[in-house]
Amino acid sequence: MMGPIGATIDCCRKWREWSGRGSRQEFWWFQLTTLVIVLLVFGLEAAVFGHSIYDETYRFLPLTHPVGIFLTVALATAGARRLQDAGFPGWPALVVGGICLSLIAWDIARIGQPIQDGLHSLEIVFLVLAVLLLIAALLPSRPGPNKYGPNPHEVTP
Repeated sequence: MMGPIGATIDCCRKWREWSGRGSRQEFWWFQLTTLVIVLLVFGLEAAVFGHSIYDETYRFLPLTHPVGIFLTVALATAGARRLQDAGFPGWPALVVGGICLSLIAWDIARIGQPIQDGLHSLEIVFLVLAVLLLIAALLPSRPGPNKYGPNPHEVTP
C-alpha cells in the first residue's frame, strides 16, 4: 500500500515519464500532497515577503512560481499515467498541464499590472478540462496489461 510520502517521491522521480500506468492511490496521494505543498509554500512566501490574495497588482512569487512549474509538470505526467491506467490516452493531462504552465507564464508576464476581477477564457477552459481529468482519474484500473503497460496493482516492485 502506497502512502502520501511514497506516492510523492515516486511521482517526483517520474516527472519526465509520460508512458506507463499509475494507480489511483498514487495519483490521489500525489494530488493531496501537492495541494499541501503549494499551500505551505504560498503561506511561507506570504509571511516572508508580505504577499496576499488581496494584492492589487501581480507580483513575482519567488517560491510559488518555480515550485508551481515543477509540480505542474509532475502532476501532468502523473495524470497521463493515471488516464492510461484507466485505458484512456494520456494526452488530455498534457493539455491541462500545458494550459496551467501558460497561466503561470501569463501571471509572470503581468507582474506590476493591476489584477482584474473575473475569470478569463483560458482559465475557464483550464478549469473545465481539469475537472474532467479529475473525474476520469476516479475510474478504476483496467484489469491486466493494456497497451500502456502492466497493471500497477499486479506488478511487484
